[in-house]
Amino acid sequence: MRLFKTEKQKAVVPSRLKKMDTPSLYNWMESTIMGLGASFDKYRYHDKNKDELVEHIEALNAVWQELEERVGKG
Repeated sequence: MRLFKTEKQKAVVPSRLKKMDTPSLYNWMESTIMGLGASFDKYRYHDKNKDELVEHIEALNAVWQELEERVGKG
């Protein structure tokens, strides 16, 4: 189920992600998801700046774009 009906915009995928092997990319995605949760908690409940949260969101999107390119839409 699609939440938003907009054209899919491709994130700019850094070259270091393109060079990374797929198992490492999965590991990085897992770490980024955990970091996203922690940074959201800091932003939401501890009045921290949103910059770290935005960085995690952008990183997660870039990693996901690269994994989708490699593995497909399954």
